[in-house]
Amino acid sequence: MKWILQAVLEVLATIIAYLTNWFVVFFADECGQLPKCLKWWQTYDNPLDVEWMITEGVVPKFARYDFKRHYEYHYEDKGDNYMKPGYVKLLDPNFTLWERFQRYICRLWWIYRNSNYGFSHYVNGRTVDGKDNVILLDINEPNNRQFKSIVKDGNWWSATWCYYYEKPYCKWFKLRVYLGWKLKSVYEGKQRHMLALFFSPFRKVDKL
Repeated sequence: MKWILQAVLEVLATIIAYLTNWFVVFFADECGQLPKCLKWWQTYDNPLDVEWMITEGVVPKFARYDFKRHYEYHYEDKGDNYMKPGYVKLLDPNFTLWERFQRYICRLWWIYRNSNYGFSHYVNGRTVDGKDNVILLDINEPNNRQFKSIVKDGNWWSATWCYYYEKPYCKWFKLRVYLGWKLKSVYEGKQRHMLALFFSPFRKVDKL
């Protein structure tokens, strides 16, 4: 299937992203936007400055600066036939040298957390009409999440499909597999969905 070829390309692009993310971040503007020529490195639905990465303690403590003093963060908005990316409004451009270093670490944390997202969306992604996504399996239970779907396009070579599996294999860890394209959350109308290529046998089991 065509997905296999795209998956190989995805792996190569991800390796390049991991090697260059630290450098690419230097080209972001004051609002965390990369230039168009570097959009493959940026998440398609957010800037590099994301408030909850700080407020929820995702980044290391030493990198947490006063985000709300400098920015006003607006969440992304997704729905039927539309996707409005998240963005920030610059409130105070006066960053100390230490704050600029902290912001760099936060941006770096975000871009490594979502490495190669832009490429997965713009290059390897597929535009899908929600009404054509046929759901074959949908289980959403604690520690048991499974989803299968295929898009009605009648072409086996370039078929658009989704396979998601997340289930414990012992009392500590669960296996998570996400292949195809990210079709678990599909709205009505046409929207683009990024390629899915994820395998991890070490996801912690949810505490019930």
